[in-house]
Amino acid sequence: MKENLDEFHEKLETIALDVGNILTPVQEKSFIVVHDGMQYFENAFGLERSFALFPEEAVNLSGKRATELIDEIESNDIKVMFIENQFSYDVYTELGEQLSLNTYSIDPLGITIDRNKDHYFVLITSLAETIAEALNN
Repeated sequence: MKENLDEFHEKLETIALDVGNILTPVQEKSFIVVHDGMQYFENAFGLERSFALFPEEAVNLSGKRATELIDEIESNDIKVMFIENQFSYDVYTELGEQLSLNTYSIDPLGITIDRNKDHYFVLITSLAETIAEALNN
């Protein structure tokens, strides 16, 4: 059991370094995310999320919240909005188009990743690669 735990910790440290290297070039690029479930990942790797939309806001965005969102986009030169894949992508794509944002689907729950002993590591790496690719475009 201890051997498995030690192996897990070693692999976790390696993945954390790899993900840090993947994300370092984009740490200061702002973005919007639909849902606030990524905040721990963002904080762990020094990402600069500017705004989090709640899932229901795509169809029912108040005037005040829309103004806040537009001000945030303009003042931080935001070009990207990440949408968690469990939400209606079409609704958010339309919102992204209206706001001149590139929209990207992300899978922070690992729904699309095979369940095996490396699931968590593949999930974290995949998430980092998607974010880095989007913010570098």
